[in-house]
Amino acid sequence: MSLDHNEELSVEIAWLRNQIEEITISSKFCLERFAGSDDDIRFFTRFACHAHLMAFWKQIEPATCKIIRVTRAQSVAKTDEVLQPIDTFFLFMNYLSLGLMQKDLAHRFKIHQSTVSRIINTWANFLYTVLGA
Repeated sequence: MSLDHNEELSVEIAWLRNQIEEITISSKFCLERFAGSDDDIRFFTRFACHAHLMAFWKQIEPATCKIIRVTRAQSVAKTDEVLQPIDTFFLFMNYLSLGLMQKDLAHRFKIHQSTVSRIINTWANFLYTVLGA
């Protein structure tokens, strides 16, 4: 194989990896998917724009390591860890902003309905504690 052929293959591999990443992001219902559209951010979260949402996130993110997850028992596996913390917050904001049913959110985020319920309760308790009464 020539050096040019190897270079062409490397370029093609990079392009294909980029395509896979774009398809993966567009098929997931997560904050990253809508980050480029302030209209979508406003619709799904009621924050004016992505920058405002991220400014709020930066304020609460340091405390998210102290979130006490609402679970049925101590032995329950942490299935909500499939989602990144910012995506669990995005789920919670969808719930508040759009009034979506938990089953709908479960389908959108590809998680179990009981996990959606725990995420909503966890974020409600956390924000109540962090932001005050």
